[in-house]
Amino acid sequence: IDTEPVFAPDGSRVAFYSDAGGEAGLWVWERESGTARRVGDHVVRPFFGFEGVRWTADGSRVLVKLLPEDTTLAERNAMLPASSAEPDGAPRAEGEPSVTVRRSRAARTSADAREEPVGADNVIERRRRGMYTDLALVDVDSGAAVRLVHDAPVRDYELSPDGAWVAYSGEVGMVPDSQQVLFDLTLVEITTGRTVPVARDARLRYGIEWSFSPDGRWLAYTDSGQMAPGQYVL
Repeated sequence: IDTEPVFAPDGSRVAFYSDAGGEAGLWVWERESGTARRVGDHVVRPFFGFEGVRWTADGSRVLVKLLPEDTTLAERNAMLPASSAEPDGAPRAEGEPSVTVRRSRAARTSADAREEPVGADNVIERRRRGMYTDLALVDVDSGAAVRLVHDAPVRDYELSPDGAWVAYSGEVGMVPDSQQVLFDLTLVEITTGRTVPVARDARLRYGIEWSFSPDGRWLAYTDSGQMAPGQYVL
């Protein structure tokens, strides 16, 4: 399956994800030759359809989410919720009576907005941990990767217009007893790796409601979701 195709700025290449060969990788199609090739041996880790590559302005590198180093697909996938097609317990004969018992932890009363980890039984925390990724710039010719963000809850990500910074949103928790997701917005300086926090516990619905100004000097986001006032923030 091939997904998320994105043209290079000059139109000469298309970067996309493919599981050709048995695992999700970064591929590039060359317009001149009409051929496609895998870029390096990196395992990409997108989740939503908007998580395609971001090309640098010169078309030499792409910003992409990768499986964190020193871990395996099996280890990360084991943290994710099981498919609804998988049985919850031992199989039973058709028509045989059964009982399913589910447990829910008590409501929290803490004033802290971030949801605190409560161990392996917390499905939300396990899902979030299973979706942690590295964020890297990958050279499309050599396949070499520079990992700028390591094992973090990266959601949306962009290069600044001047190419000096990478910004990303990361899901960090939820408002207790609600579906209001909280995100941090962070900048990373490409040349030095320096990290600059921009916003903490921003109330966003999907983590994509933000952007750079054309000159790259500002980040703007609109808070959204069931418990957000709908403010526009610079």
